[in-house]
Amino acid sequence: MDDFDKKVLLSLEKNRMMISKVARELFCHRHTITYRLDKLKKETGVDPLEVRGLVALLDRIGGQI
Repeated sequence: MDDFDKKVLLSLEKNRMMISKVARELFCHRHTITYRLDKLKKETGVDPLEVRGLVALLDRIGGQI
């Protein structure tokens, strides 16, 4: 998990899991965000688009970039 993935997770929490808003905030295409979230799901086995999954991943990074 790199720094951009961490930014995506933090932004996902901030923007109430709305991918379009996350993409707008991070100045990238929404498909990029979707790709990164799918990659995280494959790497960790945790789905960041589920509330419990997002909380678990945010706990792993400790809310820090």
